[in-house]
Amino acid sequence: MDNNHLGQVKSKRQSNIELLRIIAMVLIIFHHFIVHGVLNYDLPAMTLPFRYIPSNMVSQLIASGGKVGVDLFVIITGYFLVTTTLDSGKMKRRLKSLLGQIWFYSITIFIFNCVTHIIQPNAGMIVKVFLPVCYGTYWFATAYVILYLFVPYINKCLMQLSQKEHLHLLMIMICVISLLPTFLPSSFKLCVNSVSQFILYYVTGAYLRRFPLEWHQWRESWIGFGIFTLSTLAMWGSVIILNLLALLRHSRFIYSNTFYFSSSQSFIIYAMAAGLFIWGKHWRVPSSRFINTVAGTVFGVYLIHDNPFSEEILWQHWLNLPSLIRGDWRHIIIGALIVCPLVFIVCSLIEYLRQIIFKIISKWWHTTANHK
Repeated sequence: MDNNHLGQVKSKRQSNIELLRIIAMVLIIFHHFIVHGVLNYDLPAMTLPFRYIPSNMVSQLIASGGKVGVDLFVIITGYFLVTTTLDSGKMKRRLKSLLGQIWFYSITIFIFNCVTHIIQPNAGMIVKVFLPVCYGTYWFATAYVILYLFVPYINKCLMQLSQKEHLHLLMIMICVISLLPTFLPSSFKLCVNSVSQFILYYVTGAYLRRFPLEWHQWRESWIGFGIFTLSTLAMWGSVIILNLLALLRHSRFIYSNTFYFSSSQSFIIYAMAAGLFIWGKHWRVPSSRFINTVAGTVFGVYLIHDNPFSEEILWQHWLNLPSLIRGDWRHIIIGALIVCPLVFIVCSLIEYLRQIIFKIISKWWHTTANHK
């Protein structure tokens, strides 16, 4: 991945922030391990599976950090990009690189699945593969590309605001985009889409970059840790309480909504991400080439493991994760601790290799063009 996709500035690589980027992707993989694997079973077709409550509860606790990882990614982007001047030439280069990476993995993974006869291609499938952003093959990538188009204009607007005005804007966005959807009906949530959520996270990161919180560094770090810890406990508590209520009241409705406060629009999730970022930006991590290099592969890790073809084959067919819901809940924990780091490592190595190959091709192309 071109590191600038996610707001990195090559001259100022902060390894503590890069470590947060890695943590965010690991949280996302754990989330996908559960939602695309363990919990990907047909609930309505089953008898009410209250004997699965312990496994369901443990699975949701493991998966709860996934949306935090998404929020954290975009907060980091806002933190780095708000002070960056993006002219049309720079925007075109970054978008071209970003779209090229998305397109590369969409097509490459599709071809691999066709050659190995894992899937039978059809016209509709081919169109979606060649237009992954338009068809939302990767929802995060689509929302991120749309956000990126607005970044230069968002930056210009934000840089004109005083701290008080920026804070007021942030408070309004938190209420409308995060706090209210947490408690209002789903019909209201439909009005608040992924792009508007990404703008909120971007504005949050931008605020934290422009106006450092007016506390001593150690105090701000502990406040971030406190926000992250309390919101994590609140979210885990909601999962445990709702699962117990479903068990006690024998309610299918409660059972199907035990993950309610872990949705992408949940204020608790937003607080977890913001708290983790505030805490993490004060971590004393020495500059590390290894951390920075691994962090530069995380978007590729996402594109590889969350491809629609990859996720079905990996989580459901190869690993048969849905079967774990019927077994001992400890097997889910062990499986997640083994599989998720391996998925990250393998995908990171693939992306790192792609970067090397693309650099060689790019260098050869420019050399050839200059000789003509």
